[in-house]
Amino acid sequence: MEISSKSSFYHIQLKDIFKIIGVLLVPLTLAIIIAQKQRQQDVDLAAQAEQERVLATYLQDLAALLLNKNTTFDKNSAASSVVRAKTLTTLIKMDAQRKRQVILFLYEAKLIKRNSKYASINLFDADLDNLDMSLSESKSKYYKTYDIMDIQLRGASLVNSSFKWCHLD
Repeated sequence: MEISSKSSFYHIQLKDIFKIIGVLLVPLTLAIIIAQKQRQQDVDLAAQAEQERVLATYLQDLAALLLNKNTTFDKNSAASSVVRAKTLTTLIKMDAQRKRQVILFLYEAKLIKRNSKYASINLFDADLDNLDMSLSESKSKYYKTYDIMDIQLRGASLVNSSFKWCHLD
């Protein structure tokens, strides 16, 4: 009699095995999903940090060039070539928000402004896709238009870019 009770104790039905597997799979699946999302967040944060680092380096390097009294920006100068090369390689690595910061910096430094005392930096083939130069909702309440007159973007790629509320004439 004891032998039969032992055998019934070890006798597990297939449905019981599936229940046990199901109970174990739910936390395992959740752990995998959470780990994947965490990994993606880490990748995104690293990419954003890299873009911030590249932008900061770019702005520091250009500021140093602009502040150097011996630097000249004529069409064929070494400084103009350096700024163009550095700008094109930086823009490729940037998202739309940071591209906007680069363009505003160049514009305010009069490097991409027509008829300025500095020669305009050639942005031909620059990747300005998805650039959004529009006024934000909060600023559009105070300003009718955003004045970026005489901006020089000839030959730049502007696919899906927006200049809403910008005065370009």
